[in-house]
Amino acid sequence: MSFNDKEIFARIRNVLGRMLKISGDQIKLSSTIQDDLGIDSVDGLDMFFALEDEFQIKLGEKELEGLHSIADIVRLVERKTSSR
Repeated sequence: MSFNDKEIFARIRNVLGRMLKISGDQIKLSSTIQDDLGIDSVDGLDMFFALEDEFQIKLGEKELEGLHSIADIVRLVERKTSSR
């Protein structure tokens, strides 16, 4: 199933809001994973497993390198869901 970027962003906000125990409103497209949201490498793995479950996709280790912001994650998920 393919999702548009707004749907993907909304679902990512929900997943991260639950995971980080914060309001989804605090998560912006421009939010950086590490600096703004405080997600370290362990939390990052949990986040990616949660996103794989949420979107029914597989994320490879190489794909995760270089992701710095929520916008980067939205683009990756959009690419993965549109290629099915």
